[in-house]
Amino acid sequence: MTIAKRLIILMCVAILGLAAVGGYCLLQIEEIKTNVREVASNVLPSLKLIERAEVAYFRARAPMIRHISQPSQEEKLLDEKLFEARMSEARQALQDYEKHISSDKDRAYLETSKKLLEEFARGATKVFELSRNQHTDEARKLNSQLRATIDALAKNFMEHAGYNHELAAEEITRIEAAGQRAINVSLGLLAVCAASVLGLAITTYRHVTHSLSAMSATFSQIETQLDFTQRLPISGSDEIATTSGAFNRLLDRLQQSFRDLASRSQDVNQAADRVATAATEMSSASTYQSESASSMAATIEELTVSINHVADRAREANQLAESSSPEDSAS
Repeated sequence: MTIAKRLIILMCVAILGLAAVGGYCLLQIEEIKTNVREVASNVLPSLKLIERAEVAYFRARAPMIRHISQPSQEEKLLDEKLFEARMSEARQALQDYEKHISSDKDRAYLETSKKLLEEFARGATKVFELSRNQHTDEARKLNSQLRATIDALAKNFMEHAGYNHELAAEEITRIEAAGQRAINVSLGLLAVCAASVLGLAITTYRHVTHSLSAMSATFSQIETQLDFTQRLPISGSDEIATTSGAFNRLLDRLQQSFRDLASRSQDVNQAADRVATAATEMSSASTYQSESASSMAATIEELTVSINHVADRAREANQLAESSSPEDSAS
């Protein structure tokens, strides 16, 4: 595997790890947002509606009680109107609650509240009728009989609110669990990513440093010993292996060039020897020729001397001949 591929894999692992952590965190954040929206859009409004219905119901009891002891019919009429207004408010709150129902149990609590509220309303209507007709004792007695309905409705409101509190607690637990899960998974993914990146980085570092150290050692040996038979070790097919192969091929060519130079130098030496031998022979021949020339010169010189002697004798003979010629004529 080449170094470039190792680096690309290293970057891809790091990027994919970060993308995985980021993506998972986004998913968990979206889940948390969904749970928060559930709490904000369902649980909290449900609690507010239950509280509004309960408060309206309790506020409706006051004008009913006051109606019994009220002497004035006009005041009684005002209490009845106030009672109806507050009961309408309670009914509207329960009606609005229907769109926030989250389970069958939630619906059962709502239906029970509606049933008890209407039962209380019917009993209150009878109390008002008895009170208007000045049957105060009977009205108080009937009001006391409504205690079981009142307590049951108050208890149902309280349990219904408690149920919604449980739902809120469950949502909060899910939110906390999602947050903790996001933290744990993110840490795990980061650990895996970090371990992978670290492993690849260490492997690449060791491979590069080992290859470069081997190259440096070989270069040093070649530099100090001028030993061109040394070769770089080649392992793998990465850039360093390619460089080592190219350097080894360069050494092969240099070594072959040196062999060629040595062979040609030997040829030159042989030619020089032959030239030296020829020069020696030429020198010997020149010496012989010089000696022959000197001997010839001496001979020629001797001949010249002899010729001169002959010439002298010839002249003397000629003179003698000339001197003897007149004498012969006289005689």
